[in-house]
Amino acid sequence: MWGKTTTQVYAMMVPALRLATAVLDDPITLNYFHALSTPSDLMYTRLSTFPDGRTEECKTMEIPDTLSEAEQQVVYDKICKMQSYTNWGFETTDDRRYGITIPVEASEHAAEYFVPASQPGTCKTEIRLNYCFIKVLSWSSADQETRGYDERYRRIFVDTQTKAQISPERRARISLNSAIYRTTFQLASSILHEFAHAFSLAYYETHRSASAPSEPWVKGNRCNEQGHAFENHIFGGLVRPIDRQFGHLQVISAPFGFYTTHQWDVWKFNDHDVEYDDPEDGQSWEVMDAEDTDPDAPREDDRVFPVPQEWTEWVFSKEAWSIDVDRFGPSAIKVPKIAKWQLCNHDTRTWTDDELENRPQWD
Repeated sequence: MWGKTTTQVYAMMVPALRLATAVLDDPITLNYFHALSTPSDLMYTRLSTFPDGRTEECKTMEIPDTLSEAEQQVVYDKICKMQSYTNWGFETTDDRRYGITIPVEASEHAAEYFVPASQPGTCKTEIRLNYCFIKVLSWSSADQETRGYDERYRRIFVDTQTKAQISPERRARISLNSAIYRTTFQLASSILHEFAHAFSLAYYETHRSASAPSEPWVKGNRCNEQGHAFENHIFGGLVRPIDRQFGHLQVISAPFGFYTTHQWDVWKFNDHDVEYDDPEDGQSWEVMDAEDTDPDAPREDDRVFPVPQEWTEWVFSKEAWSIDVDRFGPSAIKVPKIAKWQLCNHDTRTWTDDELENRPQWD
């Protein structure tokens, strides 16, 4: 499943794989994939007009509260079958993406353009994660094994603060033992993110229209980016490095910690259209009801919250899964959003006091 990944590399990935596996193995998580693998003809359908003026059918998956034992077994078998439908690996890339899921193209004379997975209209995939994950994990391991003589991992944090022009006397003291949890968490969330895309491609058959959205919406979401939708479903928000204006190694090391979002699929205004503001790379995805958006309306609710490092380490603990998740379900691991820490990315001078009190809510 992991192709040419060496034993040494796989060993470094184990903590991230355990977290991702714990999420996927939870019975409540099966509800999500049950909804995602529902035949599209049985999903709720609505017509929506997009920024380019086209009107398309949008499919919305509804996640059930419970499944029968038989339904759970069917979904679990579908997840296990993904071993046949996708391959995993790492690649060196020039951009800052964490990973990418690529459909496998069929042979030149095949009836379909992509190799089918569960049925016609679906496809097998290859998942390629950013090789910088392996670099950072291996450098951290070397730092511990040499007791600091191998400085490659340490230099990431020094160089980041130098690039940020932080004077030596004001630089943060960053614990390397704590920082590696942030890299491991990002690897785990990237695995979950790309798995959601791969599962969608393997079981959600494409529509008859070539221009129709290729992934369904989760009920209540504005955007259909399945990877982000699944992360949000599990963790209660997207968990990202506080500053992404650095290079690959710095982003994956997250030297200044994490933040999370109040509403993950915030959309933005520009001179041409309304598009989803992707916190990773700014790419636009499908946003419903763009024609109803008023450019003169108050800014959207774009609150963000710094994430306590204690939570990042806690989700890897035995206590989190053997006690809290067993008792309260996977909602126990949702990222905390501390009201006193909240920030807004946009200038809110256009908001009146009443608007601030009654700004959009999607809870």
